[in-house]
Formats: sequence, C-alpha cells, structure tokens
Amino acid sequence: SSFAVRAGDVIHLSVGGKAEGVAKMEVYAPKPGSSSAKPVGEAFAEALLVSCAGSTSKIELGGTRAQVGELVFSFPPLAQLIVDLKEAQINYEGLGSSKVIASWSGLGQPQVQHLGRKLTTKLPSLP
Repeated sequence: SSFAVRAGDVIHLSVGGKAEGVAKMEVYAPKPGSSSAKPVGEAFAEALLVSCAGSTSKIELGGTRAQVGELVFSFPPLAQLIVDLKEAQINYEGLGSSKVIASWSGLGQPQVQHLGRKLTTKLPSLP
C-alpha cells in the first residue's frame, strides 16, 4: 500500500507551541546594464535571487497534527525541532541550491491514523 498527496488535495496542519530564531535574507538583483536589469518585467524577475543562508529556528511544539484526506499524522507535545539553513536560495523557478541541517528531540513515537478504516499505529521513535 502507498500514499501520495495529489494535486487538489488539501493538507490541514495544526501546530501549537513557540518558536524563536533569526531570519536572514539577501536579495540579489540583476547587474546594472544587463538586459534583465529593467525595473519591471519578467526578465528582471527571472534574474532575481533570494538567499536565506544563515537563518536558524528553534521550535518547541505543543502538539502537532497534519491531515490529508482520511490520513492523520500526529506528534506528542514537547517535541523540539531545530533548523539551520546553511544555504537556501529561491529564484524565479522556485527553490535553488539549498543545504538544511535539522535536528529534533522529544518526538516520542509519532502516530498515524486512518480515519475511514479506524486504524491507528505508532511509528518507531526517530533516531
């Protein structure tokens, strides 16, 4: 059996808790005089590059639940997630070059439920 999120599916996400961190952003515009350095237009937008490198966040979850259709994923409260963006670029086509380091603790055993079949299972603890 497999599971996939398809176009048109709605993902419901409920998260409680607190977050702290530092957000860094640099926007690189086209060089003056280049063909894409016009103040507006698609060529200018295509040449933009946004970097979020150096951003960090620490999130302490009070309880997390994500639902897609009849499938629900939930994590116990007091989980902690730390994300460090070493390299993170966004360009006209979407995500560019990225390097993300994530660590977590206190996740316990995540739980998966299928509401229609009334099935519940606990996933193994994460390493």
